Amino acid sequence: SICRAMEDIAEEKLSGGAHHEKLMHRAIDIVCVRPARNLDAAPRAGEVVAMEAYERIVRKALADGENNTQLKDRLTAAGIAVEQATAAAAAYQSRLPEMQACMMEATSQISGPYLADVDWKVNLSLASSTASSLRKPWVQLALYLEETGAARKEVVMELDKAQLDMMIEAVSNLRQATARIPL
Repeated sequence: SICRAMEDIAEEKLSGGAHHEKLMHRAIDIVCVRPARNLDAAPRAGEVVAMEAYERIVRKALADGENNTQLKDRLTAAGIAVEQATAAAAAYQSRLPEMQACMMEATSQISGPYLADVDWKVNLSLASSTASSLRKPWVQLALYLEETGAARKEVVMELDKAQLDMMIEAVSNLRQATARIPL
């Protein structure tokens, strides 16, 4: 649990902020499935426990969308010295874009393309070759999909009001369903 992880990190109290920064970097390497950086020596038993604790904390912070200030506050509230919490949170912040990219890459490997961007515009059809007065609004959505190692793909859709309402409802239902998934 996260509470036990905090206790494990607090046991490394004798070490300074730089040591906790190094532990956080090692934990981030584990999260991103990367070879550990700058290994001067094999980690001690207490360091392994602290790295594993930081790994759990990093995963929870990423899932909750925490920034470095929120992470630092959580660490200090759990009894981690301010210097150590500040150093660990700074390491987290410095590698946040890298971790987000790693998570996106890992997700796309199991789920395929993901929505990278959306562009839209509203149009109003005033007339057509068969009707002199339409006044029919419609939306053009351009969805940009990305997949690891593949070129960006554009999917364009034209929706009338009823179709757009159905799509918005479906996305809302999906959002509610994913919010109920425990992390």
